[in-house]
Amino acid sequence: MVEAVHALDFSIEADLSDLVPGMQLASIDQSVPIEVAVQMLEQSQHVAYAEPNYLISLDPIDSVPVDQSLATLSAQPLQVPNDEYYNSK
Repeated sequence: MVEAVHALDFSIEADLSDLVPGMQLASIDQSVPIEVAVQMLEQSQHVAYAEPNYLISLDPIDSVPVDQSLATLSAQPLQVPNDEYYNSK
């Protein structure tokens, strides 16, 4: 864990133990690819699991600007469903 902390410039942003015992939100050095960071953290005996904190948006894809720095992420904004009752209450 110590090696991962130094290599990732790892810092705890929030303690989420009230949701899941021992769960913490951490930030890492943005220059490290997220897949590599997850692998490094999961190799530690002190980490049960690690996953990216993807942001999901319900905005139509056409209205969301493309950020080239995020182009490698697999998460994409969701489109508004074509369900005729989507906006009804």
